[in-house]
Amino acid sequence: MTKVYKLLLIDDDEIFLKLAKMRFKMKLSGKVTISTAMNASEISEQMEKSQFDMIFIDLNMPGITGWQVIEKYKDKLALPSCTAFICSSSIDPKDHLKAANMSGIIEKMISKPIDIDYIRTFID
Repeated sequence: MTKVYKLLLIDDDEIFLKLAKMRFKMKLSGKVTISTAMNASEISEQMEKSQFDMIFIDLNMPGITGWQVIEKYKDKLALPSCTAFICSSSIDPKDHLKAANMSGIIEKMISKPIDIDYIRTFID
């Protein structure tokens, strides 16, 4: 039986979420289930009700930043069963350095759009 990975996409951009879901389903059909969260309350609800195998976190969101999400849920993100990515269009070197210094919590900072073939290496 093939494992189905539970993914959580955290981003305030509804179009990005729809496109990312569509791309994941097209390239990893049957291998993933995808949940989304667009704000602090949805993030909290998703993190409380489920344990995810992969979490993709946008940095720049109104109401709560990606860094605040990471700080609040770092215990869940640091679990061996969870791989967390910062998924951002940020080109700020400080963001990249901060992400690089979070080994054990953040796997890597990746650019938008998500490279599904790269993510496949964590699933296959």
